[in-house]
Amino acid sequence: MKKIEVCCGKSCSGMGSRRILDFLIAKLGLKPGEENDTMSLNTSPCMGYCARSPNIRINDDHFIFGANVKNVLSDIEKGGKYVEPQILDLTDDFLNDLS
Repeated sequence: MKKIEVCCGKSCSGMGSRRILDFLIAKLGLKPGEENDTMSLNTSPCMGYCARSPNIRINDDHFIFGANVKNVLSDIEKGGKYVEPQILDLTDDFLNDLS
């Protein structure tokens, strides 16, 4: 089963992720939070790839960057591009470096 998540962060939303989500809802017959035998559809907060908006994540580690309505279904079928998971170090307080 393909787990499809459409980014709804500010950058992706500004670059058309809502239009892509509406298109997927119509074509797949799924609403966010629903699934069928082959895929699930959901939304996600910012995925961290804002410069490559709008983004879709497939199965947690494959991405479609710069998604568009014209190619999104074929890009999902192809499975997207594998991206090594990001590890964020939230313990580093870089703001103290400015003083």
